[in-house]
Amino acid sequence: MTDVNMNEKEKFKAGKSALNQLKKPIKIEIFIAQLIAFISCLLVFLPYKKLIQIANLVFWDQSSLQTHEVSKLIFAIFGYYALRKFLYIISLTITHVADLKLRNYLKFLIIAFIQRMPISYLIYQGSGQVRKMVQDDTPTIHQMIAHAPVDLLVAIMNPLVLFVYLLYINWKLAILAISTLPLYFFFYLWTTRGMSEKTVILDQKLGLVSKTMGEFISGISVVRAFGKAGTALKQYQIAAKDFSDFYKDWCRPQVRSAAIAQIWVSIPVLLFVNLGVGNLLIRNHMATSVQVLVSSLIALMLPESLEAVMTILWSYQLAGAAALRIHNNFQDKSQIFVEEKNSKHPQRNNVAYDHVSFSYGMHEVLNQIQLQLKPNTVTALIGPSGSGKSTLATLLARFHDPEEGEISIDEISLRNLSSKTLYENISFVLQDAQILMMSIHDNIALAKPSASREEVEHAAKAAQIHNEIIKFPYGYDSVYGKDVELSGGQEQRIAIARAILQNAPIVILDEATAMSDPESEDKIQIALNQLMKGKTILVIAHRLASIRGADNIVILDKGKICASGKHEELLENKHYQALLSQQEVSL
Repeated sequence: MTDVNMNEKEKFKAGKSALNQLKKPIKIEIFIAQLIAFISCLLVFLPYKKLIQIANLVFWDQSSLQTHEVSKLIFAIFGYYALRKFLYIISLTITHVADLKLRNYLKFLIIAFIQRMPISYLIYQGSGQVRKMVQDDTPTIHQMIAHAPVDLLVAIMNPLVLFVYLLYINWKLAILAISTLPLYFFFYLWTTRGMSEKTVILDQKLGLVSKTMGEFISGISVVRAFGKAGTALKQYQIAAKDFSDFYKDWCRPQVRSAAIAQIWVSIPVLLFVNLGVGNLLIRNHMATSVQVLVSSLIALMLPESLEAVMTILWSYQLAGAAALRIHNNFQDKSQIFVEEKNSKHPQRNNVAYDHVSFSYGMHEVLNQIQLQLKPNTVTALIGPSGSGKSTLATLLARFHDPEEGEISIDEISLRNLSSKTLYENISFVLQDAQILMMSIHDNIALAKPSASREEVEHAAKAAQIHNEIIKFPYGYDSVYGKDVELSGGQEQRIAIARAILQNAPIVILDEATAMSDPESEDKIQIALNQLMKGKTILVIAHRLASIRGADNIVILDKGKICASGKHEELLENKHYQALLSQQEVSL
């Protein structure tokens, strides 16, 4: 059952189940930690027992009072306290080690999972959601692993053991110590009604804020250019306001009842009730002053224990939502790449689109596309803006999966190729060259991390960028964004060098010269000619002059293929004539 089909109560229950599933690899460590913490809880009454003995010696048995006996009892109190703290620290150490083990395991699992997902997964999820899962969700679960198993047990067991001890010394005082709890729980339950469901909603709204914030930041240049008209900014503002309004509407009515609930377990009220009523019990010979003193000290533990329990329960709800998100992502295997051991391996470079259709939401982009890219040929995609050129090309790189139909290489569906196999066979150079903040050498070697310096330099020379790289402050070791900035043409040639080094038999080109400066255009064209030798090429064409020699020119309009053929064969085609006319007018 997906998030869409679940109501908030079902999501909360599913979150608890997902959290329990995630805890399975470390359940033995948690059990051992809880066992040690349980032993420490059983010792909690012993300091109070020794305190009573001291009081009895001081107030009721002064004739036989000996300093060394009192000293022994005081040391015993500190000894029991130190032993309890030692056991508590040991138990927490175990859960923290277990937490580190689980978090490292989860992060590795998440990153490995993302690596096996098509790029469409990152597009649909949004970078903010993915970042939240990797950076935020695993730390959220930290509280439930490193602290909750021990702290929740201690927060419940310590008052319980002490209550049993009070029952043993004076049941009336035991009842008095917890007499304000019913009122506290009444107001607390009134305050927290619907909290589980609302916590899930809160977490979802935070996720949306994170997602839109990521989109806003990634589009900051557009936002700066258009101010509040920027779509990303508006979406972030709407998400942030929606979260703020929801949180305010939730919290405002709860403030008064929460304050009233806290009054009943506040230290002044506890002292007033326990000492005041205790004094009446002393006067009626139903309790001793020592017993009243000890019961009052025990009652003062309630606020700390209750606060710990409530904090952990709140964290539990957030952690459940995080665990459910991780669990659901792992369950989404509809588009996942196959394992390398199960991958098939194409031997030739014959690409086929078989009745391929694709939509972005309700907007149809491609409709029943049938197209074949023959080995060692150049196929150019042309058409007006929004005709589906880029989508058709990126489907081959499996940025998305078709909603209908199949794309294959040598009659092997892309779905039957591992990520490694697919990108050994396909490389791409897009208009927006992706250069990372690392050395120029490593940027080129992204396609082949094991490449030697000689191989990297050979690719750079073929891409017409070597002579410029060696002039950088540290040559190939210059770090992009730190030691050197690159022009658009230089970035494109580094991307081309990367593709040359990869030497994949199929290449997708989103015409790399379209956005370059005139000075770089000739060098980029020479680099592209080196890249295209002996390859199956799919070109997204923006300038028709650059693809007149293509083996096959495919005209797209409104997601359909209108015509295809060589330049000479298409001269009488009205769509081709219209595109030629537009470019001639623009010139």
